[in-house]
Formats: sequence, C-alpha cells, structure tokens
Amino acid sequence: MVHLQHQPPSSLSNSVDISFDQKQQKHHHQQQKQKSKSLLSRPLYLEHDSSCLTAYQCFLRKQIELFEAGHEELNGTAQGRNTPLKYGQVGIRCRHCSHLPKPLRARGSVYFSRTIDGVYQVSQNMSKIHFLQACTLVPEHTKDQLKSLQSVSSRASGGKEYWAEGLRVLGIIEEGGILRFASNSTINEDDDH
Repeated sequence: MVHLQHQPPSSLSNSVDISFDQKQQKHHHQQQKQKSKSLLSRPLYLEHDSSCLTAYQCFLRKQIELFEAGHEELNGTAQGRNTPLKYGQVGIRCRHCSHLPKPLRARGSVYFSRTIDGVYQVSQNMSKIHFLQACTLVPEHTKDQLKSLQSVSSRASGGKEYWAEGLRVLGIIEEGGILRFASNSTINEDDDH
C-alpha cells in the first residue's frame, strides 16, 4: 500500500511516502520471527552419521531440518494430507527455503510423517522431488553432489534403522499419531487448528 503525503499548496509535486509501510512490514516480519523462534528446529544431521551411513545419506541429512509446525504451517491446506496438522507437530523441511513464506516454497519443501520410521521415506521423497527438481534455492553444486553421491551410493546397512534411532537421540517421540520433540510433548496452543 502506498500512502501519498499531502504537500502544501505551494508545492507543485506530490511525493510518495512509503516509510510507514516499510515500518509496518518490518514490524510484521519481526513478529513472525519471534513466533517462529519459540518453536524448535534443528538440523537432522548428526556428527556420527558418517560412521553409519553412506556419503549420500549424510549429505542429504545436511540439507534437512527437523522443525515444529507453527501457525503458518497450520494455515491453508497441506497437499496430500488426510489428517490436519497440529501445532508443535514435528516435520522435516528444506533448509534452503525454510525462511520463505509457505506460499513461496517449492513443491515438496515440507513433509510430516506420522511415525519415526516414516521419516526415512519422506526424506527420500524430498530428495527426489524437492532438492533435485523443484527448489530453486538449492545451489547447483549441492544438487550436483546429491546426484553424484546418489548414483554411486549402495544401501547402507542399518540405514532406515539408523535414521529412526537418530530421531530418538534427537528427542523425537511419537505421540497421538504425530511426531513431537519430547521436551515439548505437552504443547497444544489450541491443538486443533
């Protein structure tokens, strides 16, 4: 929205005052940052991943964050979901575009698994759909490295099991058909959004 600043009659030109809108936008952005700061997020990658997983799986995990769904994720529809999201529900997201508002993120940027064991599969989906095809914020060298490592990668022994155990080490629990951080297992903030 542009506000016209009234000029005295002696002035022949009108000037545009956008500083008010810029202040409003900055304030709104700061409020959004404060809301999102209260929710947990952390990288999926663990330092000891390299001793148990292939280079591809390690590199993929470095591209993914675990996070708690806030109000922005709850608003609107989530493609492919047949159950509503809950405030504080843990999902995975692309670390490259997580800062963007929900409508601006590319397809497959966020997934919510109902189980700890399911996170492995949704991460593989994210790799194929989002990282390698849809997200324009993933650097080309990162896409190239994912493709290269994927093509030489063999199945790591204990891959799926390691992913599940790693989530438990990070404090993820299954609670009421969703994933949560154990430290926040009682969050509800009007649980039924």
